[in-house]
Amino acid sequence: MTNFVYDPKRQGYDASLWKTLTGAPTVSSDNIVLNEDEIIGYADLYEGDITMRLIIPTVPTTGDSRKFGFASAGFGALLVFEIDGEDFNIYSDNGDGDTQSVTVDFKAAWATAEVDFEIRWRGDYADFLVNGVKVIDTTSEAIGSYRLGTLLGTSSISKGPMSLYLQNVNVDNMEIVSINAKNIQTFI
Repeated sequence: MTNFVYDPKRQGYDASLWKTLTGAPTVSSDNIVLNEDEIIGYADLYEGDITMRLIIPTVPTTGDSRKFGFASAGFGALLVFEIDGEDFNIYSDNGDGDTQSVTVDFKAAWATAEVDFEIRWRGDYADFLVNGVKVIDTTSEAIGSYRLGTLLGTSSISKGPMSLYLQNVNVDNMEIVSINAKNIQTFI
């Protein structure tokens, strides 16, 4: 099991750990700033808990596009929080066309504040929390043989390793304050 912290105050934007997919991330006030940028970590992770402390600059609105969580760029797999226009979603794509998306409430107090977005990935399911609270009650609507609440079901989650991933398509500053990873089963 592996645990680690990525602290921009200590490491800045470390190009030996991050691949810039689009744009040119910067560092300001000891945070990594994504403004029309997309980055992915070089490390391959399988299962574990990540907490991304981020500053989202606005409440989701028309035209917004942001994603943060896990991804496998080459396979198209995602396990992320997603802002798509006015919708704030938990989203998974196994890379083979099986996807699942659940819209949850984005609290106005989360905009412009440091907020912990956490994904607890257990291989075939994942829980999503914001500031330590599950984003959907686990007793919400039943889908198939599992409960869709904070869980995204087994068929839509990649069975292979993924990397840390953040994307901000918007022309504004989404900031990475820190990333804390715990209980990573496989780390390469």
